[in-house]
Amino acid sequence: MARGSGEPGQRDTGGGPGGAGDAGGGPSASSRGPCASSDALASPDGGLRASRSRLQISFEGLELYGRHGVADEEQALGQRFVVDAAVTPLEADLSDELDRTVSYVSLMEVAEEVVTGRSFRLIESLAEAIAEEMLARFPVGRVWVRVGKPHAPVRFAVRGVFAEVELSRLGR
Repeated sequence: MARGSGEPGQRDTGGGPGGAGDAGGGPSASSRGPCASSDALASPDGGLRASRSRLQISFEGLELYGRHGVADEEQALGQRFVVDAAVTPLEADLSDELDRTVSYVSLMEVAEEVVTGRSFRLIESLAEAIAEEMLARFPVGRVWVRVGKPHAPVRFAVRGVFAEVELSRLGR
């Protein structure tokens, strides 16, 4: 997808979800995603009940099997990938109505479709494809996706390798 050409998403270069120096531990209430402007919430009787700066919906640790990687064996045999994601809805609706929010199950289904239905050489490309699909399908201003490859075929002893991307709607 072309960035800066009127397409739905663009890469955010703000140093990652928690800013520069983020430890990469996934989404957290205090550091994940952008802050929208503060809105006062009215209670049913018209009184003021709270104030909020943003709403974020996220999931962590979704394990999926896919065929991604540079090596032919990775493409042929496949392996397990772990996806974390967070979105900031355009409208922060706390009405307790499922049809007025972004369902985390629907977000997971998008990740599943991309991981299991397509093939990428790089996990960076996989993360971006998941984020682009979420941004295209849901009324969200920002999407953050992290893809982990727990069993990367490298000679080092590591718990995994990761790529993360944050996309936002143009004008947000």
